[in-house]
Amino acid sequence: MAVDVSNSRKRKPVGTAALFGGLFAVMAGAAWITGGAMPVAAVIAGGVLGGLLVFGAVIDSHKLYIPDRVSLGLFPLGLLATWHFDPAAVWIHALGGLTAGLFLLGCDLAYRRLRGRSGIGMGDAKLFASAGAWVGPAALPGVLLIGCLSAIALLLVRRMEGDSRALSRRLAFGPHLSLGLWAIWLFGPLSWV
Repeated sequence: MAVDVSNSRKRKPVGTAALFGGLFAVMAGAAWITGGAMPVAAVIAGGVLGGLLVFGAVIDSHKLYIPDRVSLGLFPLGLLATWHFDPAAVWIHALGGLTAGLFLLGCDLAYRRLRGRSGIGMGDAKLFASAGAWVGPAALPGVLLIGCLSAIALLLVRRMEGDSRALSRRLAFGPHLSLGLWAIWLFGPLSWV
């Protein structure tokens, strides 16, 4: 059976528009739920953040890498958003982001020493650094916790579905970090972390 590839290509802009529309609807809903306490700039920033995170997550889940235009591009956008909402926190967010990226690189070096292979991609470290630019260093443990719990849940589901190699296969961690970052951006830092 032949598959019409040309038709699927025509649908991509519609899917992208629907994705961004859905993200902005979520942000508008969050603004409405908070009684209008969420400013329009936060709705726009959250929509842009969500859109770029989904874009990077989709690519990572298919190709096991996060494009630099997403992972690195989010860093200055996060600092710009921070400057708009809390100018005094820009340097703290920048330092927190850089430290976060170095932390994941250190984890990768330690894993590489123990296992003889890389365990964390450079895109994940860059994305985690960008998370620091968006939510600040105090919220980063929550981003990482949500990301790790999400990844573990996915692996357990795959294992329960009968994939005996689920725990030894490479896993795209970008979608899970993206989930953690967007959840913390929307709802704030986890108070118990």
